[in-house]
Amino acid sequence: MDVDGSLFNYKQIQANVLGTLMDQNVEKSPSDNKNRSLTNDRLWHGEIERAVYTEGTVNVPGDTDKYWSIEMAISFKSLYQNSNRKEQGKPLDNDVWFAQFARAQYKLNVRMGKYEKVYPTVVDWWSYQPCDAVNLHIQDRWGLIQFKRDMSDKKFTFPRWHMYKALFETLDALKKYESVNSKLTTQFEELDLPPYLMTGACVDLRQIIPLYSNYKFKIQLNSKVISKLKAEIYNDRYVTFSNKTANV
Repeated sequence: MDVDGSLFNYKQIQANVLGTLMDQNVEKSPSDNKNRSLTNDRLWHGEIERAVYTEGTVNVPGDTDKYWSIEMAISFKSLYQNSNRKEQGKPLDNDVWFAQFARAQYKLNVRMGKYEKVYPTVVDWWSYQPCDAVNLHIQDRWGLIQFKRDMSDKKFTFPRWHMYKALFETLDALKKYESVNSKLTTQFEELDLPPYLMTGACVDLRQIIPLYSNYKFKIQLNSKVISKLKAEIYNDRYVTFSNKTANV
């Protein structure tokens, strides 16, 4: 879960049928960490209450089990830690978070009355939002969840989405260019971008700025839909906005 829209310092929580948790603060996706520095803070622990329900037996081979489920309550205060959020209470009405929910299933054998993983094996994955890759740490491919104070309001609204979409597609195009040509370009015209970006229907492509190494850059865009709204995305998917206003 990413609580502030920066796609950085997101929270990862894993649980099993025993209710055992692994939780951590992830500064940025391991896929974008070229220097392999440690970006995961496993000392972060959320304020989490959980309960597990099983329709069957746990770790007992030979019988038929139906399903298991887990319910968790996570405090907003702990999710906000290390983020850019200034509000420490509940999310604002219509707040949008990036989030992914997924489950892994390993192939198992039974040996001496116990389950054991099959090695080597291909893990089966289910996810709330398909990532088009066996990688749940591609934040710009996560789904979106919206908070509502009025339960009768079923309409999803996210005025800032056109900026995120343009940032993500431009970043992907630039990364593809870099992988093919082994260099960076600062010209949007050299990228394989969707027509709506090149025509400037929703956004104004400002500039691509190389940073202090060939592997680091940032892309700057202006919105043509929301007045004076500007955004940047860095090579490691860090997103910033200026002229922030409520519910945008």
